[in-house]
Amino acid sequence: GLYSDREGMTSAMIAENKCSVGYLCPEGSRSKFQKPCPPGSYMDAEQRFADDSNVLGQCNNCPAGSYCLAATVHPIPCPAGYFCLEGDATNPIASNNFPQPCIKGTYGHITGLKE
Repeated sequence: GLYSDREGMTSAMIAENKCSVGYLCPEGSRSKFQKPCPPGSYMDAEQRFADDSNVLGQCNNCPAGSYCLAATVHPIPCPAGYFCLEGDATNPIASNNFPQPCIKGTYGHITGLKE
């Protein structure tokens, strides 16, 4: 969850360089924005890291009733007229899940609908 952005940094200096919220920093990171959490997930804490295979497994799944863009810090309530399942994103190319319009003959007048 730390990064080194210049040569010759001591461990004390690196300890001050925390990975930014919405991002993960695997070993060898050179920026606090190294690996964004993918669409459909979020990270609301600093200093998170990816595992040895750089899998973005430490990002949290976006909860039902919300959607998440890449590098989301706080899940965004699903818009009125739509419902959102767990792990929803706004980009259908980046995720199989994205906000769905309310079923024909129904409506959703509030945000954050789950079904």
